[in-house]
Amino acid sequence: MKTFHVIITNKLGIYLEDDITYLSASSSDGRFGILPDYTSYISDLAICKLVLKHENDEKVFAISGGVLYIENNICNIVVNSIESKDDIDLDRAYRAKKRAQERLDSDTNIDIKRANLALLRALNRINIKEN
Repeated sequence: MKTFHVIITNKLGIYLEDDITYLSASSSDGRFGILPDYTSYISDLAICKLVLKHENDEKVFAISGGVLYIENNICNIVVNSIESKDDIDLDRAYRAKKRAQERLDSDTNIDIKRANLALLRALNRINIKEN
């Protein structure tokens, strides 16, 4: 089966490097998928579920945005943060969701964009862990 190479980098360096047969993620324009021999492509990455497949093996991650660039069957992904589905702490995600909702519901002067992003990150982790 034909594959392509993926390199995921975060602020600490290379998080994962692997050969895969399929990748799916979301950008500001919506969900997309990549197969081997994909044309050169660059995209932003939204807070989303990142799926990497190699034949019947599937790895699922929660990412909090970034950028993706693919050329010549090498896909480079730089993410703000990344957690594998197995590493997501569901209780922590629910606490983060509650804090973000409380900030948004309060009458205090808060950074609404920041609170909304925190809520989206928490909801993304919850959705990935529970499904």
